[in-house]
Amino acid sequence: MVVIWGGLLVALLVCVTVQWVTPHLVTATADGTVPGLLASVLALLLVLGQLAGLAGVCFYCWHALFTTPVCIVVAIRNRRQPR
Repeated sequence: MVVIWGGLLVALLVCVTVQWVTPHLVTATADGTVPGLLASVLALLLVLGQLAGLAGVCFYCWHALFTTPVCIVVAIRNRRQPR
């Protein structure tokens, strides 16, 4: 269960980081600080990172929603049964 929630956290961090970096890239490109070709490559990498982050959020959110209740029910059942 820790892997699922950790994966969800990492996917959310990727999405937030891409959203934070994109305006800085646009500003640097407009100022001429970053060359056009490098800006295009970085923009493509940011788009791919955003897609990967969103896919990760969907995947891990699905698992978190349906796996967590099952793990809780199993833990409660195991605690009730005599050993």
